[in-house]
Amino acid sequence: MPPNLRHFVQFRYWHDAIRLLDTQLLAKHNNRHFNTLSMCYYERLRTTDKQQLNSQDYFEQKIATNLFYGLGNEFAVYSYPIPKSNLGVRKYRFFTYPARVLYYAIGLYFLDLAYEFITSYYQDCQAIHSFYGGKLILNQNDRTLHVNFKAIWYKPHYQEFRESVKSALKGMVERKIVIKLDIQNYFDEVSIPNMLHLLDQFVKPSLKKELRFDGVTKGQLKAFFDYISYGKGGIPQTDNDVISSFLGYLYLVFGDLLLEGQIRQYGGSIINSPYAGGNDEVN
Repeated sequence: MPPNLRHFVQFRYWHDAIRLLDTQLLAKHNNRHFNTLSMCYYERLRTTDKQQLNSQDYFEQKIATNLFYGLGNEFAVYSYPIPKSNLGVRKYRFFTYPARVLYYAIGLYFLDLAYEFITSYYQDCQAIHSFYGGKLILNQNDRTLHVNFKAIWYKPHYQEFRESVKSALKGMVERKIVIKLDIQNYFDEVSIPNMLHLLDQFVKPSLKKELRFDGVTKGQLKAFFDYISYGKGGIPQTDNDVISSFLGYLYLVFGDLLLEGQIRQYGGSIINSPYAGGNDEVN
């Protein structure tokens, strides 16, 4: 039997993906942030059409077997541009409802794979403060997704992040370093092969074995992201896409750890460098 998503994608990822998207649709009624092209389209779909996706039979027939690759109309991804504030153009993706659920399910596999590493190792690094516009949490007992409005709404997490940065800059600021940068077209440049390689290095062997994170899985993930990006790589940017936000955050986690290690090793040299303005200013 040829490799397919059944090798590693469990039905619980698919079920949780539907719950996550449904939560976003419910949020649309009380928060105009969710009043976007995709959400308006999904909301107008017939309830029966959406309900049939939440069945084991649908998952087994169209997802686990990779049949979706041959159902181009049902599992479609369209590219369209939107203007940026600096007169540039941002590349956006529009997913049909089944395609969006599938992308979310794949993203939740990444969450399951990286969750212990992020919560028990990365977040314990006191020098690092980060956020990604959401806060996806797995239940401790069965590792299913804990879905609520706070998990998908960026603003409280952004405010918390800003306050943590302000707090860190109080006191002995002469011994602190601030690095501000903007990665151009960041989502388009995320390398799925590199991210898979880094996860292979940091995730515990026992968990990789349990979730079947092996050569077959890596090949299926690379093929899927090539499919939704038209072979151009990166991760898709869509409206209200907490999964892409998480994947972008996950990729930068490894960059954070690298920078944190370099600053610990060479921090004194950086702060006292003439290019850093001595001890009188923070860059």
